[in-house]
Amino acid sequence: MKYRGGLSFPFTCSIWENNTMVEVRYQSCPKCGDKREKETSPTKEDLELISDLENKKIKEWYPKNPFYYPDGTPFMKKEKYESLDELFTRRNLQALAWLMEAIEKDVSKDLRDFLKIAFTSMVHLCSKMVPAISPTPGSHQTSFSSTWTQHSYWYADRFM
Repeated sequence: MKYRGGLSFPFTCSIWENNTMVEVRYQSCPKCGDKREKETSPTKEDLELISDLENKKIKEWYPKNPFYYPDGTPFMKKEKYESLDELFTRRNLQALAWLMEAIEKDVSKDLRDFLKIAFTSMVHLCSKMVPAISPTPGSHQTSFSSTWTQHSYWYADRFM
């Protein structure tokens, strides 16, 4: 990924507050081997790119299952979201749709099934339900933590 001044760096994640990207996290200096996680504010270019992605129509299939039972009763633990697709930023939803489309194209049914299991085991890490955790020296939780704080489709003002 090219970034500020044409330099490349390994992007880790972005932090969102009230559906606006407010922070970019990355591993610093891949040339010298410094692997500490860094945080920075998004640039104007970052925000423009995200805005373009968030407003883009997704052509590939993705689930839009409503959080309601067949009789119209809402799920007991449903919060702000009305359907499954609302649990993801458009950028992540697009990436997941591309990934699932690629999985579906594989000729081996066994491999497709295996890849779908792997997909479902990681897809939650792409959702808006991953709380924004500040990287803390000595902490076991990182930007890749899979800890959820609730057993429901919950809404977070701040997520990564």
